[in-house]
Amino acid sequence: MTNETPDKYADAKREAALYWQIRLASGEASEADYEAFCAWLEEDAGAFSTFAEAERLAAAVERDKRLAGQFRPAVAEFRKGGVFNRYSNWRIAAALAATLALAVFAGLRIVAPARPDLYAEAAKDSSVRTVSLSDGSTVTLAPGSSFSAKITGKRREVDSIEGRAVFDVARDPGRPFTVAVGENTVRVLGTKFEVASLGGVQSVAVLRGHVEVSNSKRGEPAETYSLLPGDLLQLKSNSPGSVSKVEVGNIADWQSGFFDFAAASFPTVADRLNAFYGKTAFSVSSNAREIQFSGILKLGTPEDVARRLSDLSPVSVTPAPSGRF
Repeated sequence: MTNETPDKYADAKREAALYWQIRLASGEASEADYEAFCAWLEEDAGAFSTFAEAERLAAAVERDKRLAGQFRPAVAEFRKGGVFNRYSNWRIAAALAATLALAVFAGLRIVAPARPDLYAEAAKDSSVRTVSLSDGSTVTLAPGSSFSAKITGKRREVDSIEGRAVFDVARDPGRPFTVAVGENTVRVLGTKFEVASLGGVQSVAVLRGHVEVSNSKRGEPAETYSLLPGDLLQLKSNSPGSVSKVEVGNIADWQSGFFDFAAASFPTVADRLNAFYGKTAFSVSSNAREIQFSGILKLGTPEDVARRLSDLSPVSVTPAPSGRF
């Protein structure tokens, strides 16, 4: 990267556009150059259209060498400022200098290519984490959960998820939001729902709006489920999905990072924790079934929760994998 920057030409937007066209077309542009170029576009609403003209004019001159001769004086003038000194393609230089006469080629806009926004995010085992996406959507991860996603101008795709996550999707009819869950694809436009992928079991529960889930097993007819608020779809490998009704307020009740129990029996506590982990992390011995538990239990790994239960109750809790009260 050279020491030249558009700041030197801040008094003339067209000169800045010339700089960036040359720099990006040179094949020498670095990641820092690209970021600085994007910042320049964002600083001035008119910068985009000016740069688009520089791009279009360069292409026009490449197609017609005769056009270059019209702008040789402008090329010489810009060379005095050192803008073109590092570049030998005089036809491109002439085309860029032609931005001084934008009216000659008015009307055509060229969109600079945009790179996708990529995400690979995870929550710590001991905490809930919320990730904001570039489209305005948010993803709230349960402790120990993770996801990866790609956001482009045409698509919004979550290509993997492990654990539990709540997606609060910004409405954008032109860009459907999809989540790959095992052999299934969740498709929405703007809604809020929970997805869980725990071992060989997946589930989708809707808090707001409409969610469509389709099965993508090869060689079989696609199964499609249309879900509304309060619908819980449970899916297992090589088994048909099942839809049941649940209270919307009970969906993703882990988002605070805690479970609050009031005079709950230990079987009730175990059932709630096992549902969260998607496996039998805890079972209750016969001598503990009648004991009740009240308290706020911080979520984490089954081992962490077992230790906290032992500290808060008269029952000794064995950490997973046995997880026995």
